[in-house]
Amino acid sequence: MIIDQGIFLEYYLDDTYATECETIIEDLTTGDIEGYLTDFHLHGVCTIFNTYFQESAPDEIQDFVYSVAAAEGLELYRLSLGDKINICEWQRDSAFDFDDATLVYVADILEDETIVSIDEHLDRDGDISFERLHPRDY
Repeated sequence: MIIDQGIFLEYYLDDTYATECETIIEDLTTGDIEGYLTDFHLHGVCTIFNTYFQESAPDEIQDFVYSVAAAEGLELYRLSLGDKINICEWQRDSAFDFDDATLVYVADILEDETIVSIDEHLDRDGDISFERLHPRDY
């Protein structure tokens, strides 16, 4: 499964679906499930942490990055420049922004049809087949 950055943000910022996201993160941490997080989305979380946590941001970001590195079931998918160009090409023909297009592109490349996300923008039909799994349905 492909993990959207929103799963981590919901949990770490104690938002609406924090409890549901915590379950997913715990299962990724222990290796009970396997998933992918792109480096683009990892950077997105770090950028938001920088704004949200302000003075304590370096500690929060470091803890988050350590947790990603230590998670038994979570693999970091590093986007190449070619991937990013292909995402832009595909984005032109879809209704997705770059963030969502990246999730769908990586799902297609990895032949993984499940994207875990709270983002309703992913509830669109298109050329690439995937299922959006909301954390409450996990």
